[in-house]
Amino acid sequence: MREPKYEHFFNKRGLNFDYRESVAFSDIDIQGSRHNKARLEGELLPWLVERYAADMLDEAPFPAIVAFSAPKNGKLSLATGNHRVAACEQNGLDVYPYGCYILEVTDNATKDMITREMNQVEGYTINDAAAIQHALYGVLVHGYQAKDMAERFGIKETRLLQELAVDRVITRLEASGVRSHRNVPRTTLGRLTAVRSDKVLPAVVTLVEDAALPMNEVENLLREVNPLRSEEAQLTVVNNWRERPEIIQRIQATSGGRKRAPRAFTEVQRMKSFFGLSLHWATMANEHQVHINDTDRAHLQLQWAKLNQQLITLLGPAPNGIVTTEKAAAMVGKG
Repeated sequence: MREPKYEHFFNKRGLNFDYRESVAFSDIDIQGSRHNKARLEGELLPWLVERYAADMLDEAPFPAIVAFSAPKNGKLSLATGNHRVAACEQNGLDVYPYGCYILEVTDNATKDMITREMNQVEGYTINDAAAIQHALYGVLVHGYQAKDMAERFGIKETRLLQELAVDRVITRLEASGVRSHRNVPRTTLGRLTAVRSDKVLPAVVTLVEDAALPMNEVENLLREVNPLRSEEAQLTVVNNWRERPEIIQRIQATSGGRKRAPRAFTEVQRMKSFFGLSLHWATMANEHQVHINDTDRAHLQLQWAKLNQQLITLLGPAPNGIVTTEKAAAMVGKG
């Protein structure tokens, strides 16, 4: 049956098409269509073929399939409809009786992109990763503009540009024989396009991975590397970074980038954490969830007295004696 949304899509893309009420399978290159690289799902999904076959036996309506016009003395190739054709075959049919759109397209680039877009046209939701893969293919293989591909596959142009930057970095690394970058976040890889030298880039990526450097540290590294003109000077900066005590410590702590770096706490953060735990324990004690015997109570009171003296030295005496919760909150608000 004719499908208005298909025809709207064809007109939007400026595609000429013909419509047939049915098409014989002998006129279709079925095997070639099923192995089309533009189909990310790969082989047919058996459960979907079974479902379609059952629905067809129940006389459910199905939309027309879409095919590309055959070359001279050749067969039609499917842009969409492989599962529906397989369901018909399973039911013993040798024709697709629900209609067929035949697009007058000759160049392979257009055929490829139309095939990739048809899932969205049919109303199937493709995930973000698949949309990115389709868009990247259009830009890298067929030379389409990133803006056009982002619009076609419903993704943000900035996201696609970021993925293109990542692809460029990975291509450069592989050309240099470096394949160990799996532990580097993709956003970080994309940022490393700023390293212009193909000789320096592997050293930078390896350092970033080994030390699990966060983005702010990556930016600091780039600010030191990029202004230098010679590759030797840039490599010296990278090597000097690797010899820094804190970087050595990070490499050891992350097992060479294989584990997440431990969070770096400042002393003030440690104090805040301690006070937060103290309030938590006090609340639990008030709710009788913590039971303290006399021996532990005496010991804790002694530690409390010592801590109190140290805190007065560090923070100063509490104004007007003990600070109430309300007063403390007001003071924090003023700060």
